[in-house]
Amino acid sequence: MSPVPLAPLSVECSLLRAGRKSRRIEATLRAGSRTLARATGLVMRTETLDLPAVAPAPHSLPPPPEAGTPFHFPVFHGDGGYSAAVDARLVQGGPGINPTSVWIRALVPLVAGEQTTPLERVMIAADSGNGIAVVLDPRRYSFVNADLTVYVHRLPVDEWVCLEAATTPEPSGVGLTASRLYDRSGPIGWSLQGLLIEARP
Repeated sequence: MSPVPLAPLSVECSLLRAGRKSRRIEATLRAGSRTLARATGLVMRTETLDLPAVAPAPHSLPPPPEAGTPFHFPVFHGDGGYSAAVDARLVQGGPGINPTSVWIRALVPLVAGEQTTPLERVMIAADSGNGIAVVLDPRRYSFVNADLTVYVHRLPVDEWVCLEAATTPEPSGVGLTASRLYDRSGPIGWSLQGLLIEARP
């Protein structure tokens, strides 16, 4: 809703709906009295089921992070910020290519003094799709994600999360980046980013 300043922040959490099988929760990020961002989450119960074998979707697991090369986000300049807080490895594609696959792991805790959880590792990576599948020249266009939706059906087995990302820009100035999320064992979910595309002056 507003740029996030380098200043003390607060997070307020609330329970929107408490059901026996699912819950809806909300978190609001604020700087003082100003609302910066709002997130909603759907949490579903888990249980052990005896399910029949289901054929996976026709996607192959990307090569492992060890097979990749260091990835430098084309949209970032300088050595600080997000690009310095993660280790990113390119394993397929590259600038101007759909899809592009990059493994990401956090190098610093999301919250100082706390261990980063598997879900937090997914979210740190999932917001990177439009910075990975860069199909427009970032010197000529900006393509800011106006929102982010992440669906996870399984948490990652270790610290690495892979995005197989593809961006579709439209002449209307609206675009979409869709990222298939993987861990070393296979698919774990999807992330979608609506993009606001503008020509730079």
